[in-house]
Amino acid sequence: MRLDTILEIARRHGIAVVEDNAHGLFARYKGRHLGTFGALATQSFHETKNITCGEGGALLINDASYIARAEILRD
Repeated sequence: MRLDTILEIARRHGIAVVEDNAHGLFARYKGRHLGTFGALATQSFHETKNITCGEGGALLINDASYIARAEILRD
């Protein structure tokens, strides 16, 4: 699976993985929810996605070192 390869390459080189999880809400890979593999993951709530609010999205933060920066970007 490509996800395993991507995660291994990123780990080896110290690169943060950002998951584009626009259509993957509630989906799982190897028993684990999509959006939990990378340091960050995105959710889209555009009208063409599984769950909508017109426009909008969410940033999932799985690495606490990104919280402060994400709060600055949100503001």
